[in-house]
Amino acid sequence: MPKIKKAYPVLIGVLLVFAIFSLVISTFHKKMSGNVNLGQIPYNIGSWRGMAIPAEEQASAILDTDSVLMREYRKGTDKIWLAIVFYKDSRVAMHLPESCYAGVGSQIVDEGVETIDADLVVNKIILKGSKRNQIVLYYFDACGYKTPHYQFFRWHMILNQLKHKPNSGALIRFSTNYNGKGVRTNLEKLKGFIKEINPILEKIFI
Repeated sequence: MPKIKKAYPVLIGVLLVFAIFSLVISTFHKKMSGNVNLGQIPYNIGSWRGMAIPAEEQASAILDTDSVLMREYRKGTDKIWLAIVFYKDSRVAMHLPESCYAGVGSQIVDEGVETIDADLVVNKIILKGSKRNQIVLYYFDACGYKTPHYQFFRWHMILNQLKHKPNSGALIRFSTNYNGKGVRTNLEKLKGFIKEINPILEKIFI
């Protein structure tokens, strides 16, 4: 019995250390998981006027996140669609646009990269479909680190985690139709819109 009594303080000490360790791990994980308010993105971007497109529950389930923003911006007869998929941490793999479009029957007729400005290079996809033809520009953002390369994006998220920084990230996609006016004209229109909204996105994804 005396030996058991002597063991009590040791047992209590072990339990206390375990409780503190669990609390630290929990707090550490919360700090690693960043968050953003996508609702901060304005509906008016220059002369463009936006409207919300409700994200379907099925789409949110497939993407494995509730942080999805879908907007349609209009200027006259021109339309641009903005889609942002945000993940709080790096544990979820993103669905790349190339695989998504191939799954709905659109044919990729051209791919490459486009330079928006000195700090932003984006992926370009030219699509041909049975109902409409589209230009898609997209990139990844890991807490302010912007890149068209998925591998660099994932690596930067891991580095943020190792540095005790938020390891959240987002896929930011812009698209427009090019029926009638041709690819080049609509591509420049899309790039111009990105230049207008980019300063706003930079303040959100810090």
